[in-house]
Amino acid sequence: GRLGEPALRPATRIRILGRSCLAARCRASGRAGAGGSIKPLACLTPMSEGPIDEHEALARLRSDDPSAQYYAAWWLGRNRSRHPEALPLLLTALQQRRPRDPGAGVEENAVARNAARALGKLGDPGAIPELLAALEDPDDGLREAVARSLGELKAEAAVSSLVRRLASGPDVAGAPRED
Repeated sequence: GRLGEPALRPATRIRILGRSCLAARCRASGRAGAGGSIKPLACLTPMSEGPIDEHEALARLRSDDPSAQYYAAWWLGRNRSRHPEALPLLLTALQQRRPRDPGAGVEENAVARNAARALGKLGDPGAIPELLAALEDPDDGLREAVARSLGELKAEAAVSSLVRRLASGPDVAGAPRED
């Protein structure tokens, strides 16, 4: 959430960030609010005590920690990073796709979805070929993020793929692929 907005339930934050100890750490640091809710700043920065910068976001995207990568991809897109490493690192994160595992916390597809969103926000047409390939992913959430990013990039090359997918109707267009 944004500052000033109601906080998410701690269980929701733990699932999003993939940090089982986050709620306990926030309570111990005094950042837990009434009823156990966690103040937004603590949840947006799972690995540090304050807001991160571009250098830290890039380092997190290079890490092996999906929670850190998830936040880093969001940060780079939100801040529309122009760092020369942002695009290649986000394209690599977009490739981190595996079948969903509901018990895995922040699974790799969550990282890929945030990377897809960030690529649209960066506005670099160099991301279009990789985004087009991701349009065929079995993860409907990833396909949605990719479609939105291609729209932000005004990628005319995506029109035929999107029209073909949407022509099948809402029950089929949003359904996972069966091949």
